[in-house]
Amino acid sequence: MLPEGHPIHTLMEEHSIILDIASKLIMVAENLKKARGARTVEKLMENLDHLADHLKEAENHYQREENVLFPHLEKHGISGPPAQMRSEHNEISGVEKKLRALADQEHPLNMTAFQHELGELVTGLSGKLEAHFTKENTVLFPMSLRAMGPDEWAGIAAECDQIGYSIFTPIDFRSAPDGRISGEDAG
Repeated sequence: MLPEGHPIHTLMEEHSIILDIASKLIMVAENLKKARGARTVEKLMENLDHLADHLKEAENHYQREENVLFPHLEKHGISGPPAQMRSEHNEISGVEKKLRALADQEHPLNMTAFQHELGELVTGLSGKLEAHFTKENTVLFPMSLRAMGPDEWAGIAAECDQIGYSIFTPIDFRSAPDGRISGEDAG
């Protein structure tokens, strides 16, 4: 069990939060298909916009992985998994940009086409996120924990702090202000 504030613990907690956002997006898409009345549609569109904004906030989650964790793995001769994860990040980013473009439509001209496209998009995004996070949680992160020791993790935590966190990342899951990992041994 990793202590709160360990970079891997934080990334895994964010995975759960991002998957929850994706699940809520699916619910919004399903509710939009059933929605009757302009006010209901308007509220659902606002909810869609809000959730899409939260996904955009996850960008620094990916930056911490790509600009901090992956380079440290590569220093240890582990390059294949980070390369694969970067590729998947690019795919996810592309889908999220399409979602953002849909969410920016306040009054879609063809609501049926919009509902269909949104449903396909959020379902696909949720599947991509779930598969990607499963690989990171079960392969990449355990590999990282084996490759790096406590001193390196303290440096990684400080680098992650410099990049920053998403608005949805609980404060307790960030590293200590002095760069130490809170709790027990971080390695």
